[in-house]
Amino acid sequence: MQFTIENVLAVRPDVFWQLFFDPAYNEGLYRELRFDSYEVLALDRAADGTIRRKLRAVPPLSGPEILKRQLRGMVYYIEEGTYDPVRDVWEFENHTSVKAGTTRVTGSIRLEPIPEGTRQIVALDVRVSALGLGSLVERQIEKGTRESYRVASAYANAYAASHGLLATG
Repeated sequence: MQFTIENVLAVRPDVFWQLFFDPAYNEGLYRELRFDSYEVLALDRAADGTIRRKLRAVPPLSGPEILKRQLRGMVYYIEEGTYDPVRDVWEFENHTSVKAGTTRVTGSIRLEPIPEGTRQIVALDVRVSALGLGSLVERQIEKGTRESYRVASAYANAYAASHGLLATG
């Protein structure tokens, strides 16, 4: 299943990329997303501006409390991505801890400057191999991902306003 998410961010593209790799910004963002934990496992900056990052994130779980307690810390994903400064794009792949190899999420983030700041375009490809459940799980991942980017966009705009980083004004 492929889908695209677009958001308007109140910062210039260069400011967005600075925030995207900033530890303090990300701590606040993942807290706002209600993740149980978030950890950068590797961050490598090359001389040509290429940035490679690997992170481990434990997203919030939904469902009955007893199930959430049982699964706490067991459901996570590893995101590996590369920022290409020539193409000005972030490309990533997520690997989940649940039934390794059955879920594949890949995508990219690219930015377009607009008068209000930046149009963020997130292109995603979600593939779930689970007999009879694949498309249902894919739709749930899409729904959760859209909501996460909505929250992240609002957080980015509030953060920019409170830190004097707005593209206008």
